[in-house]
Amino acid sequence: RLERVSASLLPVEEWKKSLWLFDQMMPEVRFRKNDFEGKVSEVARLREEAILSVYAQSGLDGVVCLSREAKSSSSVASAVARTMSPEVAGDYVRIAASSADDLGKLGPWAVVDGLSVHGWEWLENLIKELRGQCPPGRIAELLRFLPTSAETIQYVESLGADVALNYWALREPWFPDCGKETVKDSIKKMLPLGRAAELLSYCESNSRDFESKELLELLDQTLKDLNSGEYGVNKVSDYAVTEILEAVRKRGDVAIEEIAKREFSFLPMLIAPGGDCGPLSLLDALKDDPELFVELIKSAYYRDDQVREADQEGSKIPPDYAHHLLSAFRVPPGTDADGKIDGEKLASWIQRALAAAEKCNRKGSAAREIGEVLAYAPKDPGDGIWPAVEVRAVLEMADENMAEGFLREAASRYSLSTRGVYEGGNQERVRAAEYRQWSAALLEAWPGTARLLARNADFWESAGRRHDADAERRKLQFDR
Repeated sequence: RLERVSASLLPVEEWKKSLWLFDQMMPEVRFRKNDFEGKVSEVARLREEAILSVYAQSGLDGVVCLSREAKSSSSVASAVARTMSPEVAGDYVRIAASSADDLGKLGPWAVVDGLSVHGWEWLENLIKELRGQCPPGRIAELLRFLPTSAETIQYVESLGADVALNYWALREPWFPDCGKETVKDSIKKMLPLGRAAELLSYCESNSRDFESKELLELLDQTLKDLNSGEYGVNKVSDYAVTEILEAVRKRGDVAIEEIAKREFSFLPMLIAPGGDCGPLSLLDALKDDPELFVELIKSAYYRDDQVREADQEGSKIPPDYAHHLLSAFRVPPGTDADGKIDGEKLASWIQRALAAAEKCNRKGSAAREIGEVLAYAPKDPGDGIWPAVEVRAVLEMADENMAEGFLREAASRYSLSTRGVYEGGNQERVRAAEYRQWSAALLEAWPGTARLLARNADFWESAGRRHDADAERRKLQFDR
């Protein structure tokens, strides 16, 4: 009785009976567990049988109805191309090509699967006929999923410039299972059509296949498209840009200045929401270019007399990003790859930076930022006292602004700490004692530096007393 009831509820049309097979990319069918490939083969077999049944009952009209109603309609188009004869598959593509609704989007799926089954001659004859009926854009859309190969490129180009331009503007920006030269040839044809941003992710994932020069050209074209309004910044992958620049930087076959130039252009994408910049060649360039340092100062700070100039508001670098870069600048100028500081280079860099900053009335701000950078100097390898001799020579002549920056950053380097609930300020007293010891040792030879170290010791002693007071309050609070 139940079988009779269920049979009476079944639709009469075969396409409706088969709809469940095409409503998901991978419908649930009875098959062995943990055998995905077997399940894929079984689904393909059932779909082929369904297409044959639909066509036997109602011809292409039924297949078209199934295509319009199925949620995974592309799987219908693929099954038609793989199951039916070359003539029927061609008729299906013709119907799709002439449709202005969603059915028209299924043509490319039928074409690519039809090519794999029926071959190039079938495709060439079909497109030859359709070229007299469809505009170049529709022909290009039918070809957009063709496998990337030298043969495909040659065929598309043979169809004329109008079809080729539309094809390169539409085809997917991924190139599986094809040679490097074919990929590069395809990318060259896509780049002038405003597709640089779409290609970033593929080129980042396969950066080893591209020369540094080619990767930088891709970034340059992306920037050009952005500036021309070809697309919005939300279309550009921050991750891809960051990784491409990092890959080029690690290779060492491109001048730091060239990489820094691109980093400067893409700076908003390279700085994380919390302000973390990561390793940037731009920071390396800062060590050698005091003028670039002053440009950041101009963006980050108003004039020392607090006059708000248009050169800050209209700067190429937003103030927030300039601050982030300056905060990440932690290697004193003149430092080589081994961490040794060249005193002459350091002094020359500072002199040039302060002179340029004075011209734009920001000498005080520049001096404070320089002082902060000097706080990251290493200990001197000779006497083991911090900071290194080359930095001491600068601090001896430092004004109050530079001293303020030096002391502030020296303190903030150790601002985070962990301690027991009742520990108090022992850590701070140990640090203060170390600064006192260094100050006493340098008092005769480097009196200016010694005074700064003594002020640092005062700071940590005061911090220690605050932690002592906090510990006592906690004892009163919790030991009742």
